[in-house]
Amino acid sequence: MLPAGPFGVLLEFDSLDKVQRCFAWVERWRTARPGVLVDVVPAEQTLMAIATFDDAGQRGLREFVAAVGAVDWADAGTDDDAAPAADAETVELPVTYDGPDLDDVTRLTGLAANEIVSLHTEAEFTVAFTGFAPGFAYLTGLPDALRVPRRDAPRTRVPTGAVALGGPYSGVYPRESPGGWQLIGQLAPWAPTLWDETRESPALLRPGTRVRFVDAAGQSAPDSSAPAKLTQATAAATEPGLRVVRAGPLTTVQDLGRPGFAHLGVPRSGAVDRTSLKLANRLVGNEEGAAALELTLGGGAVQLEVGRWVAVTGARCEITMTVPAPESALEPAAAREVGPDRKSAPAAGPSHRPIVMRTVPGTAFYAPEGAVVEVGPAVAGVRAYLAMAGGVGGFEVLGSRSVDLLSGVGGRALGGGARVGVGVPVGLPPDIPGLGMAPVRDVGDPVVVRLVLGPRSEWFTDDAVRDLVAARWTVGVESNRTAVRLDGPSLARARDGEPASEPLVVGAVQVPRDGRPLLFLADHPVTGGYPVIACAHPADVDAAGQARPGTGIRFRMVGGLASR
Repeated sequence: MLPAGPFGVLLEFDSLDKVQRCFAWVERWRTARPGVLVDVVPAEQTLMAIATFDDAGQRGLREFVAAVGAVDWADAGTDDDAAPAADAETVELPVTYDGPDLDDVTRLTGLAANEIVSLHTEAEFTVAFTGFAPGFAYLTGLPDALRVPRRDAPRTRVPTGAVALGGPYSGVYPRESPGGWQLIGQLAPWAPTLWDETRESPALLRPGTRVRFVDAAGQSAPDSSAPAKLTQATAAATEPGLRVVRAGPLTTVQDLGRPGFAHLGVPRSGAVDRTSLKLANRLVGNEEGAAALELTLGGGAVQLEVGRWVAVTGARCEITMTVPAPESALEPAAAREVGPDRKSAPAAGPSHRPIVMRTVPGTAFYAPEGAVVEVGPAVAGVRAYLAMAGGVGGFEVLGSRSVDLLSGVGGRALGGGARVGVGVPVGLPPDIPGLGMAPVRDVGDPVVVRLVLGPRSEWFTDDAVRDLVAARWTVGVESNRTAVRLDGPSLARARDGEPASEPLVVGAVQVPRDGRPLLFLADHPVTGGYPVIACAHPADVDAAGQARPGTGIRFRMVGGLASR
């Protein structure tokens, strides 16, 4: 049992059978103790449990650790705990066995192509766990004769629906991506879609699902007619909202993400700076988790199609609102006067000049229909959050409108001309000191990030652990929504090789072979194959996500170092 930050724990086992047994046990424990664990992620030799990011989550995690620590996994449960339920769904996948690596597999196994097809179609597979990409399932049940190593050099592009072998597993790539498994076939065009965001449950293959492959040779596509799918573009066009005039370097829709689906290969995602998103929503009267626009480095502009209260938080930048003046427009000076209801007060006298108002982040203001709100270039910080009363709309996937740029879940970044709907306000912005203003938070230089050592600190030398805390790290230019890449001393390994792929949590400090740490942010992968030396406190991850390239990062160990 290993620490994975202040709100997570990594359980390690010596067999996949015990991992599956533990997963079944944990799911029963979660049913009896709802609201404690938000994610339970099984992998090949480990299982990670992640609690809510608050004091109640820490208390619940301690209760979970005590309960799971009392279980003897050598004797616990029955065979039914590790095996799929008798009524588990069976999915049939038609395959055309003509993959580009089929000849290599015949050479590696000594089997003829037709023998490989027979063994693969006669086997009954079970989804052991998911990862790598949303909807990618690791299938157990592969005959020993078909176990082959992964390719020496991974492909940069594996097509959607490719059927593959890798070590003890078979799998199907749910979307185009890089990959290193041996490709033996391709799903037939009429095969069911493995990952479909328009379904109530997007993942076709979930842990415990049975899978059978069927040779599609000689078969023909069945007659079917499917309704048109609702895309992000059509979803946005069905409701009034805003139009992106200028997208800047990167503009996406973000809320607090989609926790609870990591076992399907779906990352949490959401706003990189959750604190700033929550503040922007509070300023305009929304629930804290409502969706807003995340603008990286500023430089964006939107035009409102409906009047709404607006607030911008996060990175320090100038905010400008321009209202085109109709024939009976108000004088600019009078329009800027704020009445007792916190809306612009009317004034007499026509004008044909546009109304221009400038403000700073942390201020709520009313933007009428047709107004253009510009977020200027960020002079401090990285990400600004533009919230509107009622929340920003978009395509909802698994309860969230967040766009995950790494996995592709939730759509894509917004470009100029894109339209996004907005919701109906539930109430007026709250009255807070300063007429709807809140202090702007600067992250400082260096940014101080609290760490809990582990779960894989034993993979590093004592000097590496000391360097992690003693060094002043610098944010690298390659940083993005996935991770902050840090420049500094190379952290030396105490072991050769790499650990098996394991679940990851936001704030994990992973160290690749080059020794340069990565501090994972909102769009981090669900699993990873490099060791994690420590995990950061989620509140400090918010601040790290606002650190510009060249900013210093200092780590402060708050747990685990004394026990090393």
